[in-house]
Amino acid sequence: MITARTFLYALLLTLALALSLGTGASTGTGSAPASIASHAGGGLAGVATWLRESGAEIRVLDGPLTSLPAGTATVVLAAPTAARITREEVVALGQFVAGGGTLVYLRPGAGQAAMDEWLQLESAGELDASPLVVDPGGATAQVSPARGLLSGLTSFRVGARRGVTSSDPQFLAVASAGLVPALLWRPEDRGEIFVAAGADLAENRRLELGDNRVFWARLAARGPLAFDEFHHVPPPPPPLSPGPWAFALQAVLCAVLLALTRGTHLGPPRTPAVSTHRPALEYAESFGRLLRRSRVESALVADQEQRLRRMLHERVGVPLQALPSEVSQRLRLHREELASAWEAWWEERSRLPPRISPAAWWRLSRLGAALEGLLRRGG
Repeated sequence: MITARTFLYALLLTLALALSLGTGASTGTGSAPASIASHAGGGLAGVATWLRESGAEIRVLDGPLTSLPAGTATVVLAAPTAARITREEVVALGQFVAGGGTLVYLRPGAGQAAMDEWLQLESAGELDASPLVVDPGGATAQVSPARGLLSGLTSFRVGARRGVTSSDPQFLAVASAGLVPALLWRPEDRGEIFVAAGADLAENRRLELGDNRVFWARLAARGPLAFDEFHHVPPPPPPLSPGPWAFALQAVLCAVLLALTRGTHLGPPRTPAVSTHRPALEYAESFGRLLRRSRVESALVADQEQRLRRMLHERVGVPLQALPSEVSQRLRLHREELASAWEAWWEERSRLPPRISPAAWWRLSRLGAALEGLLRRGG
């Protein structure tokens, strides 16, 4: 027989399935690793903050590359992977560089199809690793030839990953680790293009290593330096299809119909029965008779002693395992009335026979209650 709990589980499962079908895999993944808003090891917040504090003008490109701000000297594409760079944006970048601008393309591992086609780029072999204590997974790329913007620089610290190469003969490998290029350079009319394998040159964890920081300082000295953030944000998801919701509504209606046809039908409400409770005194008398029949007085005596000793310890500071005479001495130092009450209780306790009668238990309880009352009133 189908129960109400089964209906509820089926309904929740149907709604979860509908939501998963509706949303799909179109949700974003949070801030990009190579964003100037990221303070992680692979982020670029360090270079942007340092350049700003050094007096450089740092701009954030939060729109397509077809509308670059006027006066921008350098555009940095830091491993964009969330959004696709279009051919129209590539044309705008070409015009920007031809007009005297500098493009720094930190190519992501998977590349960007339009950029790779324009610059004829492809991945190269693995860079020769050269571990350091502060950068165990890195490689040192030697600068050669060191001219122009790279004049006086000797090496860059990059990640030990695949390099980058180009079939365009105008590209020159200006930094390499072993025989694998890590940084390419090409003149473009009045401007120039730098292409690196990944965003390692600007990462927070490697900014202080090698000549990385000098490279960015020289770029910022040319004028406003703009970081592309637009392509670090995934495009908005497509509008939600009504199909999953229609499926969920049909499933809910089917579940309701099944509940109406197979569920248990309740009758009309009835007046609740009035129940009378037994007096508290009657309960107390019944409990007393039960104790007498059970003959648990000896266990109650031990429980009462334990409770009194715990109260003496908490309120007066008497050790739990103290001898009766020691308890009397400590209580007499504190208050004579307490000592008298304890001695009266202990004397009655010592006279109890192995088989305790109700009258003896009553006397002991009365003395214990008196001692407990003195302790509760402040001892």
